[in-house]
Amino acid sequence: MPPILEKYRKGIKTKVLHALSLGVPVLSTPAGVFGLEKEGLPVFISEIGDFSDTLLELVNGEDRVEKMKERTIDYIEKNYSEKVMERWKRIINMGDA
Repeated sequence: MPPILEKYRKGIKTKVLHALSLGVPVLSTPAGVFGLEKEGLPVFISEIGDFSDTLLELVNGEDRVEKMKERTIDYIEKNYSEKVMERWKRIINMGDA
């Protein structure tokens, strides 16, 4: 099966951001997090061929999942909160003056 998402990847993956904002751990392919701020990204990333093995590791390693869950809200606040978006709007609008 061809990697459909790889061909059409554009923009920010709002499904991932939504899950993170709810504190839900995310397991994704690299294409699934394309466009997101990578520094501190609290997502488990695996190639599609290794997905089932990675999922089993996570199910058996609850500590890793709990630690990742703790980081999700901080990541959203730091990179995608309303405060951050307002700052970007001001920066962008300065170019319109």
